[in-house]
Amino acid sequence: MGYILPVEFYIHVGDVGTRMRVQFMRSATRERDISDATVMKIAVRTPDCDGVSKEHDARFVTDGHDGMIEYDLEEGECAVAGEYQIQGYIETPSGKWHSQTRSFTVKGNL
Repeated sequence: MGYILPVEFYIHVGDVGTRMRVQFMRSATRERDISDATVMKIAVRTPDCDGVSKEHDARFVTDGHDGMIEYDLEEGECAVAGEYQIQGYIETPSGKWHSQTRSFTVKGNL
């Protein structure tokens, strides 16, 4: 009898279409309702970018009441292995906000 090894989810160099999500929170346990957002962006900073981030137009994951936006990784975006950073940005009639910055690792291939 064989073993089924669990496959962990990683992003690898050259991956395209991986869904990247950001959530806006009002507190540590309560999401911010962003359903009235008129501008939604997600910025990604790559390890080889010299401090410059690339912005992407984002969309709601559901209807915005959960505070979540997303976009899909594009061709050539994950060109090098290393530590990446991601941050969301929204504009609503009542203000403009950035999400917390998060890091993720892009792994190399064989």
